[in-house]
Amino acid sequence: MRGAAAATAYVAPSPIVRHPLPGLRVRVYAASPMRAPSTSVGLPSLALLACAACSGDPAKNAGHAGVVHADAGITDAGVADAVLNREDVSMALEGSARCDVAPVLAGEYPGWIYADVGTATATLPACAGDDGASGSIAWLRTTVAPGMALHVRAAVGAGARAFVRLYAGCGAATCLARSAPAEDIDELWWLNPDPVAREVAYAVGITGPSERRTVAFQHELRAVPSSRTCATAATLPTPTYEAWNYFPEGAETPAPCGAPAQPALWYRVRVPAHTFMTAHGTTADGVPLFRSTLRAFTACGGACLPSRGTYPSLDVEWINDGPATDVVLALSPNEGEGQPVRLAVGFTPALANLACAGAVALGEATALIDQDPTRALAPMPACAGPNLSPALFYRAVIPAGRTLVATARRNFRARPAPTLALLASCDASACLATSTEGGDDGVATLRYANPGAADLPVVIAGAVEAALRGPLTEGPRFALSATTAAPATNRRCAAPVALADGSTLTGQRILDGLDVPRGCAGATAAGPSLYYSVTVGPGAALDMSATDTPAGSDSCRPRLSLLDGCEATACLAESDAAGILHWANPGAAARTLLVALGATASVSADQRVTLVTTSRRPPYRVSPIAAACDDMRTAEPLPLGTDYLGQTAYPRRTLPFAFTFFGEAVSAFTANPGYLTLTTATEERSFTRVVAPLQMSLLFDRNRGMRTRVVDGLFRHVTVEWTDAAPVVAGGGAPSTFQAWLVEGGAVEFHYCSVGPEAGAVASIGIRGGRPPVAIDRPGAAVTGAGLRFTPSGE
Repeated sequence: MRGAAAATAYVAPSPIVRHPLPGLRVRVYAASPMRAPSTSVGLPSLALLACAACSGDPAKNAGHAGVVHADAGITDAGVADAVLNREDVSMALEGSARCDVAPVLAGEYPGWIYADVGTATATLPACAGDDGASGSIAWLRTTVAPGMALHVRAAVGAGARAFVRLYAGCGAATCLARSAPAEDIDELWWLNPDPVAREVAYAVGITGPSERRTVAFQHELRAVPSSRTCATAATLPTPTYEAWNYFPEGAETPAPCGAPAQPALWYRVRVPAHTFMTAHGTTADGVPLFRSTLRAFTACGGACLPSRGTYPSLDVEWINDGPATDVVLALSPNEGEGQPVRLAVGFTPALANLACAGAVALGEATALIDQDPTRALAPMPACAGPNLSPALFYRAVIPAGRTLVATARRNFRARPAPTLALLASCDASACLATSTEGGDDGVATLRYANPGAADLPVVIAGAVEAALRGPLTEGPRFALSATTAAPATNRRCAAPVALADGSTLTGQRILDGLDVPRGCAGATAAGPSLYYSVTVGPGAALDMSATDTPAGSDSCRPRLSLLDGCEATACLAESDAAGILHWANPGAAARTLLVALGATASVSADQRVTLVTTSRRPPYRVSPIAAACDDMRTAEPLPLGTDYLGQTAYPRRTLPFAFTFFGEAVSAFTANPGYLTLTTATEERSFTRVVAPLQMSLLFDRNRGMRTRVVDGLFRHVTVEWTDAAPVVAGGGAPSTFQAWLVEGGAVEFHYCSVGPEAGAVASIGIRGGRPPVAIDRPGAAVTGAGLRFTPSGE
């Protein structure tokens, strides 16, 4: 304005900005579009095209005289328009420290306007709810037509706070409205209630001490919608609708429906027949509502329709199972404060299985994808567990004597896995069965065997954790598959399938199992199992492998458990991480055992397991012989010594001939109390190859209690004798003299010259070796005058 301080102007983010104040001295700078500044404006050079008859068409402006550059500064009293064909700039007017000389703004101002609030601090008259505001301010004036609303948004940036106060005119003692904080932006709304235009003044400013001197604000004049009451509700088009809505403009207050009563804007929408309707609102930035509430009614004054979530952000969900009908929507601010709201109404065909009466039929090997419980409303049966969303429903028929297996696999968004519940009917209060969750693989499995002689109709309900429900397009969905099969005959421990040596069984489905093995370390993880019987000969080794197809995850693999019977309290052996089980029969008689096939976690219905069973013949034949103790009076003593640590050092001797033990060549032996250890040419010590005629804690003469000799002839062998070795047992015991023979070629013999009953009852007797190690034990075989011969199976 002429005679006043020059105004600094920034062109708004529009191809054309028609400046409302001719004759201003202006400066033009680039700025970030639609954003309040957080720092002082430092902007690149650009061009300002000043003309008296400019057009929005850049081609028409080309070559026009009057081009200047940024910061050049011009005074152009005759220019009515400032045209800039860029969209990344903003316009700002310098407000006035005095209300009576403040600029008058009219119409719409796209983008942000920047006002210099100067350095002087002023105190404004009080507004309702506060004692006034103090800070650096700039005044502006505008005229609000009847039925129009004034909307002002103000922001300063980090480290300071903006405010807006509206007055009936300069010098007014009280305000008409004050701004309310909306995160980092303050907003002021005022509706002109009079039948005539009102000139008002408002101040934008920075509260409290601050180094900032510029406030960004938006100035809008909006027509008040006619839909301020339910009777005048605006009819929305179908099938979808999106619109911007502004507050506070409502005149009629809807029923609370669980939220505070506030005036609302009203809309009417036609919901097609058999349609699922969702309605929700977001802020201008697309985040969920927190200052506005959406409610829906069957009619003006009618009942509230169902909502999802809790106040203050209530989304509406409703299923129209009848013909097309109207629904009334009420959009209102919370606690008297509003915000621009994006209202979205969506329609999708209603799922038939939203209610149990419309359950989808599942046939043999049915597979359904993209099952969406976010569109379900009927509650999940309580017997399925707490904290579950509404359910989708399915129906199936389980033939007599067959087992239903249903699996639900989550999509990547849903955690944890879905939940399935099996019901005898829609009105059943108890579950026949519920699903088990498959850990990290997100698979829930439901299994139920029809125990009756007739076909059994059932209902399956599927849901997810209630907290996982989101907007219609983002909810946790799952894929559902179901099949029925004849119950496996070996699902009970008492009815195992017999496995022959070298047999291979394919297509074994763990899900068919029922009984859980007892006493095994992994029994809880193994869960219901299938059962098999195997016979392992004396000294034989059993090898079994279980592989699944398709392969399970790392947390879900087949598990094999070897049991001595259904009531066994401990496993004889369990499979390793690769599903392989090894066990050797150490006894003198064959043993028939049980193998339980389970899993480390739940498996899906399409997983099948292949079992391979092999047994290895015993590496040695064991036969009793009569004792024939060698004369050891001239044998070499094996006196005990001490090693460099001062500990007992047991004597080691080299074998004078070739000797094979469990198929491996050994070259030396070490004598220990009641047993020998054998070593190869590259080993100094060994604990895996053991020859034990009477292994236990023994006391004997350290200088002559062990002795050895080589016996030549047709039956060449090395003899080691333990002489007068007394057992270390409670109450003492009679001494024993016994020998171990290592026969050239590989046979091993035990000869018991004299054995005290205490030693014979508790000592370990047998041989152990091989890879993996195999033990051949003969407890209780140490009797005076008796012996054992271990002959390699190849001889």
